[in-house]
Amino acid sequence: MEIDSQNLTPPGSPILGYSGIRDSKVSSNTPRKLCQESESESNVSFFTFSCKGPVYSQDKTFSPHGFFRRNEINTVLQIFNSLGNDFLMEDEEAKTIYKFFGFDFHVTEIKEMKILIQMCRNRIYSIENLAWRTITFKFSIPIASRSIDDGRYHNPLQLRQEISSFLNFLVKNLNGYMKFDYQDLLAGLIRSLGTTKQWSSSLLHHCGSKTDNQCTSPEYHLFHLNWEIRWFLLIIFRMKDSMLNWILDDLFHIAYMKFRTTDGNLAEKSPFNCYCIKEFWAMLRILIEEIKPNGNCFWDVVTLGISRLELNQTDLLFPLWMMSHLAELWDYDITGEQCSSESSQFITKTNCYEFINNILKDWLSTNTNIQKVIDVHSFLQKFITCWGFDLTLIVTLWSHWFQRIDKGFEVRNLDPYSSATKWLRFVTIICEKRRRRDDTIGDPLSTDSFFAFVTLLIQSASVASMKDWRKLTSSICSRMSQKTVESLSENGLTRMVTIFLCMATIAKNDSLDMCERLDETLHYAKESLRLTKVRGRCAMVLLLLQKSIDISSVYGHLMRTVDEVMGTIHRSPAERDQIMVYLDLIENLPKVSPDLNLGQSNLISVNLTPWLASCGPNYVTRTLRILHILFHTWLLAPETIPTTEKSRVAKILQEKTEQFLQQTVVGSLDCSDVTPFAEFAVDLTLFQKSNRNISAANKFFQLFALTPRTVPKVSEIYIDRLISNQLDSSDNFFLSEIPLTQCWIRLIILGCEVPLKLSQKILNPHTESENLNIISTTLKNDVLLKRFCEFVNSSECFWTKSQLGEILNPVGAAVKVTVEKGYDRDLMLVDSVVNSTNLILKTIIFDKIYIRNSQSSFVHLILESFVPSFLGKPPWEKMSIGLVKTLKNFLHQIFISIIKTANWLQDPFLKRKLCDIFRFAFLGYITTGELEEDNPGLLIMRHIETINPQPEPLLNEIISNLQQLNKEEMFVKRFLLATVGFQRRRMLLTSVWLFGPLLDVMLEKDTEIGSKCSGILINCISLVLNLCETQSLISNNLKLRLLSSFETSMTKHFAFRSKRFFEFFNSMGNYGSKKPIVRDFVYKEILPILTKYVHMSEMKQGAGSNYAMRTQLKILETNLAKTMELK
Repeated sequence: MEIDSQNLTPPGSPILGYSGIRDSKVSSNTPRKLCQESESESNVSFFTFSCKGPVYSQDKTFSPHGFFRRNEINTVLQIFNSLGNDFLMEDEEAKTIYKFFGFDFHVTEIKEMKILIQMCRNRIYSIENLAWRTITFKFSIPIASRSIDDGRYHNPLQLRQEISSFLNFLVKNLNGYMKFDYQDLLAGLIRSLGTTKQWSSSLLHHCGSKTDNQCTSPEYHLFHLNWEIRWFLLIIFRMKDSMLNWILDDLFHIAYMKFRTTDGNLAEKSPFNCYCIKEFWAMLRILIEEIKPNGNCFWDVVTLGISRLELNQTDLLFPLWMMSHLAELWDYDITGEQCSSESSQFITKTNCYEFINNILKDWLSTNTNIQKVIDVHSFLQKFITCWGFDLTLIVTLWSHWFQRIDKGFEVRNLDPYSSATKWLRFVTIICEKRRRRDDTIGDPLSTDSFFAFVTLLIQSASVASMKDWRKLTSSICSRMSQKTVESLSENGLTRMVTIFLCMATIAKNDSLDMCERLDETLHYAKESLRLTKVRGRCAMVLLLLQKSIDISSVYGHLMRTVDEVMGTIHRSPAERDQIMVYLDLIENLPKVSPDLNLGQSNLISVNLTPWLASCGPNYVTRTLRILHILFHTWLLAPETIPTTEKSRVAKILQEKTEQFLQQTVVGSLDCSDVTPFAEFAVDLTLFQKSNRNISAANKFFQLFALTPRTVPKVSEIYIDRLISNQLDSSDNFFLSEIPLTQCWIRLIILGCEVPLKLSQKILNPHTESENLNIISTTLKNDVLLKRFCEFVNSSECFWTKSQLGEILNPVGAAVKVTVEKGYDRDLMLVDSVVNSTNLILKTIIFDKIYIRNSQSSFVHLILESFVPSFLGKPPWEKMSIGLVKTLKNFLHQIFISIIKTANWLQDPFLKRKLCDIFRFAFLGYITTGELEEDNPGLLIMRHIETINPQPEPLLNEIISNLQQLNKEEMFVKRFLLATVGFQRRRMLLTSVWLFGPLLDVMLEKDTEIGSKCSGILINCISLVLNLCETQSLISNNLKLRLLSSFETSMTKHFAFRSKRFFEFFNSMGNYGSKKPIVRDFVYKEILPILTKYVHMSEMKQGAGSNYAMRTQLKILETNLAKTMELK
């Protein structure tokens, strides 16, 4: 044929899918006239694939310019449906000349058609040549046999477009006027294409380009041209078996080669080189399902194609991988759009489970690689998503995994099972993730590879019908025999429980049945796995409550175990862990169905009291904190609905904990955090109040707020929580003013933090209106207490003495407990108690708070506690060291407060306590050295000497009792040191009043102590006599007091201690040689008294003159006379 391309119009190249076949105005029985107007290059490009590059699982769409978007499937189906409806062509149309590859052709002539096909092959070879220049490519035909014009074309896209345009023309006119034997006509073209097995490695693994057809790589265009030609040939040959098998074999081969070279996680890889191959498969699936070649569906064709691969045992994973991705092609409709979840359920989907099961059995029998096992389960999940439930598949997998449930694939992380809540959360993650389509396996598999099966099981069960569900649960549970469960280790038992929990989670109506089966199955597990059994049962209970199902039928085994451990005194660490798991369950009760009666009260152990009494401080704290959470967020929460179970749980908790709290909070709590004790006590109090049991609420208040031995910190937190809760509520507070004031006073006394609202409630009614804002957080406890005392002293005070005594009773109780316990480790508490008591006694008028003959009044308690009697040990040995130091600054203040009372002389108790205070102050703070300025005894005597206008009755009362202590050497030494200190400070009144007791000591002691006393006595006499020279009135009174002391002592002791008297007076005489004033005092004052007592002694004896006494008297007179003569 002569080729002349000048002045020829290029033939029309209608876009496939937009041909006249779909034009309703043109009859399918009339010949179609081709448009002969020129078309742009962009229109020609529509006959080719439009690549998006490698396939990503997140991107489910195809190219917007690809075959699907051009409605290719509809066009092809219309072509196939019109086969056999031939139409005649008019003469002028049959003679139409078309332009292809730059030349004019009469397409109805066989000779020219062969030339066109040869030119098509030449363009293919040209693209191969261009690709060969950059890669090594094995051609199906030797280079020497190729066309002479191979090198003329250097634009692979233009060559590809020309080839596609020609083949599209053939497809368009299959039912037209071209009646050719295409099998003979295209045989050479088909042979030249060969198979993908002849492709180079780089071409086989080509993965497209994201730059669409703008890519300049010849290899890119050669790869896509091959599949474009195969698509056109598939249509031209009307999906003939040989043509379909040839194309399928090539598609499987490139996927298989990708499978062989894929490393890592196969589940994350796609068998499609690019989106064009995926699009090819999707269109092929629709055509096969529509046409049914030889009556075969798509999966029949696929399985036949896979069987032709002749895979060995190691490659059995390939068909599962390949088919899992092919199964997803049912998500696309005839336009290539992804179906929505609502519309996809109306698409008829065929499955291939039988083929999959056969391959799966063969593969599982030979493979144990963990990663590959996980990959297989991810493939199977896609089948279930696309095809639905299949019991045989699950049974096959369960048979495989059940043999390995207790061995291999060790649990790498036990944290998800460490508590019931974590376990249940872990189960929820498994179930929810499997319900979400296209989700990755995620956390479960990072914990244990066994959950590859569990996630698949849950996904399968979630789409099963009720009938299939029953069959599935029966298949799973049938293998959990008693013998099997008894042999399970911790790993196996953990996995088994997780399966049951997952099944119960997704069950619609059989959750309780699954949990009952689990509870019964756990009964057979090893006793050594009790902790795992407890965790599993707790998770089971939480699951049922979460689904609002009554737990009355499944709690028995769990609570028997808990009761047994709680009732044991000596517990192992594992047993304590069991209780912690149980407490975690209790803590989470408010989060699951709180407003329903589901048998929650059955979960409170009957042995809660023994557990609290013997578990140790840390476990007690943990337990009470959980019980507080239970009350705070559920039992007493105002937003929850009251139910029978809530009241029952609260009542049981009160009964089981009340005795423990009473015994514990009144002692010394051996734990660092007492907050749970106090908060739980508030819960119990409010519970009683909510039940209108005010007497019981008051009982708790007395225990935790006012009981003297209650730990101060507990009272502080208790009152703070109770006050903040009640004063903010609209309900009337159940306590009257006196108990509130008592607890306020007790907090201040103990040095606790006082709630601001309580201070405002106590003090504001007693404060003028303009000063209401004075009560603020900046006020310290001593300031608050002082304001209270000032109110008590004022005329506005409305309390009677008995009411005031009742209010201040916590003071006396706190003092008594402080003395008894000592609190050496808490000196701040001791300081607070002593200083607060001191402030009260110093500020409030004593007569307002002292109740005579009332041993229960707080004043009696204070005096008896702080100043005990000297019976047995002295007070400073009965008390702690810290308390004794603190009382040093308190004794003289309390002494002063008492003596201000007008009638203390008529009150035996006060008189006795004044003596005890003085003795404590006088002797308790002297050890060695000089008398210190802050000595309480010194402060008391100074007050007596300087302030008291009539000191004699007081001095007579307190000093006369000192003589009872002179028999103890320890007291004597302290007495001497104190007396010396008074004399050095020229406290003559005190020294004179102490003269008598000191004289008695001298007479009683013949040792060195007696000599010291003698010197102190003479010094006292010297000081008094020296004073006579300046202040005659005062000195005469003191001198008379000295002489009175001499006579009193001589009356008691002269008959038996006359020798000691004469020795002392001789010492005075000798001292008088230096101090004439002393000598004169002895000669003029003492000698007459001494002579009188010598005569009296002789008269009592009735034996005449006592020559021994008279001799001593004569010696004394002689010595005094000599001294006077010398002078």
